[in-house]
Amino acid sequence: IEKQAMENELSNWKETVDSLNEKLAKEKTATVDHDKELDEATIKLTEHETTIESLKGELDQTAASVERLSKEMKNFKEEKEKEHELLTIEKQAMEKSNVEQADMIGKASETILRLNEENANLKRVQESTIGES
Repeated sequence: IEKQAMENELSNWKETVDSLNEKLAKEKTATVDHDKELDEATIKLTEHETTIESLKGELDQTAASVERLSKEMKNFKEEKEKEHELLTIEKQAMEKSNVEQADMIGKASETILRLNEENANLKRVQESTIGES
C-alpha cells in the first residue's frame, strides 16, 4: 500500500513537473515572440529616429533658406525705397527746371515783344524822318 501511495505521489509529481515544463515551454515561446516583437519595434524606432533626424536637417535647411530670402527681400525693399527717393528727387528737380525754363521762355517772349515794338517804333520814326526830308 505504501509502495502504491509512493507511486501515486511520484505520478502526481511527474504530472506536476510535466505540467510545469509545458508552462515553461509556452513561456519560452511567448518570450521568444516578445523578443521578436521588441526587435521589430526597435528597428522601427531606429527608422523613425533616422527619419526624424533627416526631417530636422531639412527643416534646418528650410529655415536657413527662409532667413536668407527674408534678408534678400529686406535688401530689395530698401533698394526700391532708395530708388523711389532718387526718382522723387529727380522728378522734383525736373519740375523745378521746367518751371525755371518756362519762366525764362516767358521773359524771353516779353523781351522779344518789347524789342519788336521798339523796332516798329524805330521804323516809323525812320520813315517819318525820310518823309520829312
